[in-house]
Amino acid sequence: MKKKFGFPIKGKDGDLNYKKLIIDLYLNCSYKIYLDEPNGLSSFKQYFESQPDEFEARFKDYCVKDENGNIIGELDQIIDQAGKDLIAKGETVIKTIKDGTSNEAFKNRFEHYYKEKNIGLEITDGVYLLGRNWIREALDNGDIVEANALEFKFQFEDGSYQKFGTKSGPHAITITGIAPDGRYIVSSWGTKYYLDPIDALNLYVHIIKYKPSKMIKMNVEDMDEERTASVEAKLSGDIKHKDFRPEKATVTKLPKYDVPLK
Repeated sequence: MKKKFGFPIKGKDGDLNYKKLIIDLYLNCSYKIYLDEPNGLSSFKQYFESQPDEFEARFKDYCVKDENGNIIGELDQIIDQAGKDLIAKGETVIKTIKDGTSNEAFKNRFEHYYKEKNIGLEITDGVYLLGRNWIREALDNGDIVEANALEFKFQFEDGSYQKFGTKSGPHAITITGIAPDGRYIVSSWGTKYYLDPIDALNLYVHIIKYKPSKMIKMNVEDMDEERTASVEAKLSGDIKHKDFRPEKATVTKLPKYDVPLK
């Protein structure tokens, strides 16, 4: 695993190198769109539709204007064609001025990261307010359950609350279990919280299915390390929320993986 990541997966204390994994993911994938990876073209369109000035500055040849200075044609179709042309020319890694992780960008970046590290994963499409029984089944199967929303009201063990969120973009968390009262047990930046689904704005849930990589042969110990790495990389969530990183983390566990979420 050290050869794949460039650093030991486990630290001197025997725990996983969470900070290094997050830094590695951030340095590899932030401010980038991978056009040749799944969701690449849709991520490209989504980003530049939200940043039309940047698109016009970088792709002037596609922005033919009328006498009033308006771009001729539908902007989404123009951006789509620009992306396809870049793919045809082999220019598949697009660096952006601004950063953020929409649903499409999230899947695009992680697909690239896991492929680069030779880890096989399958990410499903988001499902609005996925039922608790589905989440329990996914966790029992050893899948990773990710959710994102614009706003959260996190609950601590002592019953106190902490609000977090911004309507400018979603924040990603990991669902690690279902409490007896039906609340989600979640990890955000590695800290354990409880979340009532009704306290989240525009909540979407993704199931991440682990698949052993076919590119290398792995023994049982290797596969355990692969699961560990994939879970921890996923915990990075939405890197752009640098102001939301609790100092102290509690520990919980994912069913079957038995991986501590710090």
